[in-house]
Amino acid sequence: MAISTKTSVATHILAYIAYHADSELTSEQIAASIQTNPVVVRRMMGKLKKAGLLDRKKLVKSPNDISLLAIFQAVEDEYHIFTVHSSGHPLCPVGGAIGGILSDRFGKIEQKAFVELQQYTLQDVLEQIQRHHAEPI
Repeated sequence: MAISTKTSVATHILAYIAYHADSELTSEQIAASIQTNPVVVRRMMGKLKKAGLLDRKKLVKSPNDISLLAIFQAVEDEYHIFTVHSSGHPLCPVGGAIGGILSDRFGKIEQKAFVELQQYTLQDVLEQIQRHHAEPI
């Protein structure tokens, strides 16, 4: 089982667009940065547009006003980081209890993660990119 990469790809798209704000970009250019197919980029951009974060290839909001939580919610089909299996045997001491225990714990962890995602913005990502690369890619 792999955790979805949709949020990281969407963040990459938005960061690339913000980083190259004065350029006319193509989905092919953005896809080359991500090393993916332009169709993937266009589909993801459609979700970002539907969420009100993007209009064509321009940000609708300031990078400081786009939280990672907003990006996560724009592109993820489910708002869960963890999913608990439902195959525990109800008469087994472990199988009968583990689902509720993990659901509770995972729910608390997710809430903490969502608070962190809300506090971290696209601007924070861009500032780290600027520190990492002095010249545009």
